Amino acid sequence: MPETAHQNHVEVTMATGKKAASDAAKILRDPKSTKKEKEVAASDLAQRKGAPAAKPKKK
Repeated sequence: MPETAHQNHVEVTMATGKKAASDAAKILRDPKSTKKEKEVAASDLAQRKGAPAAKPKKK
C-alpha cells in the first residue's frame, strides 16, 4: 500500500521564548530598525506562548 502525505505528517509547535520576545519588542520600538527587522520581530511576538489573538484594526 503506498504511503500518503497524511501518514507522514508531523505537527510541530514552537513558541517564542521570553528573551526572544523581549528582544523583538526592543526592535519594534527602535526607530532605526528596518521594515524587514520589524516584520520579523512582529512575527516572533505573534508566536509568543500565551500571546493574545490579534485584534482587528479600527479605521
